[in-house]
This record gives sequence, C-alpha cells and structure tokens, in this order.
Amino acid sequence: MKIKVCGMRDHQNIKALDEIREIDFIGHIFTKNSPRFIGGNQLKSHLPSFGVFVNSPKHEIENAASEYRLNYIQLHGDESPEFSKSINESVKPVVKVFAISDKQDFKKTRDYEDCCAYFLFDTKTKLRGGSGEKFNWNFINEYKGKTPFFLSGGISSGDVQAIKEIQHPLFFGIDINSRFETKPGLKNIEEINLFVKELKS
Repeated sequence: MKIKVCGMRDHQNIKALDEIREIDFIGHIFTKNSPRFIGGNQLKSHLPSFGVFVNSPKHEIENAASEYRLNYIQLHGDESPEFSKSINESVKPVVKVFAISDKQDFKKTRDYEDCCAYFLFDTKTKLRGGSGEKFNWNFINEYKGKTPFFLSGGISSGDVQAIKEIQHPLFFGIDINSRFETKPGLKNIEEINLFVKELKS
C-alpha cells in the first residue's frame, strides 16, 4: 500500500517528512483559494510529487509541472475525460479525483477509464478536498473499473485497522492530509510517523 501526504508547503515540514522512509508520495496544492496553496514556496523533496489543480487551464498545469518538476497531476475539479486524457498523454500521468457520497458516484469513473493513471476517491463536500470528512468506505466495493485508486477523505491515525481490512484488488494507496495537521499546510510529523509504522507493520 502506497502512502501520499498532501497539502505540503512548508520547507522545514517537507524536510522532516522526507525522513520518514515509509512515505511514497508528496502532494502540493496549486489552487489559489486553498488554505494549503503553495504560493511561491520552493519545494525540495526526494519524494515523487503530485501537483493538485482544480479546473486549471492546460498551460498553467504545464508551467507548474515544469517549474516544480512534478511527477503526477491530480485533477480535483470538473475536468472532462478529454482534458484528463490530454494532460495524461502530453504533460504527466493524471490522478483524477471523484467525490463520493453514495454508491452511484462510482459510475462517473466509467468515462475516465484509459484517460488516467490512477483515480482518487474523496468525500463529497462543499470543499474540494481537505474537509476531514469520510464517506462510507463500504461503498468502495461498488467500484468495478480497471484503474487503480487512492483512498482519501478524513483519514486519521485511528483508521489503521479499517484501512487494512479493505480488500479491493485495485486499492493502490491512501492520501492523508487535514487530520494530521496542526494548522492548514503544516503536518504533525510525529503523528504521521507513528501512523505509517503501524499501517506498514
């Protein structure tokens, strides 16, 4: 199981996260109205990086991917299958986010097969991620696609056992964020360290 920590922007916080060997990916948010927006921060990490965008034009994604040397593009808005495929093929591999509140929401993934490298299932709220809220993880079994997926939405240190019990064959990894923060964009590194060690044990 892969572990991604999203919403990182502070240099010292990133440096501390880099020291946790069990972390596989790091995520940076490029949406200006997000409290975790990276701004002009210089991001230095050895971890493969995700750039998170919400309905951004292609040229902005291309520029950020080049400037920040992003490895993946996470599309968290209303991007079409055609747009997702274009980014996936000409910029970087795409992770398309789907907001989940009931079983029917997984039907939306059908149009995005062959357009993305991964899907990410997050909780449907008024926010575009970072809500700290969970959807019913039992709904995951309704996903019948072929694209591997990340699980996100309100994951906390108390969810280790529930995560281990997920048996879906395409469950690729988890995305953690707000439940491990001391404030938006600043993670509790000690809590993350304990969490991942328990999860990987």
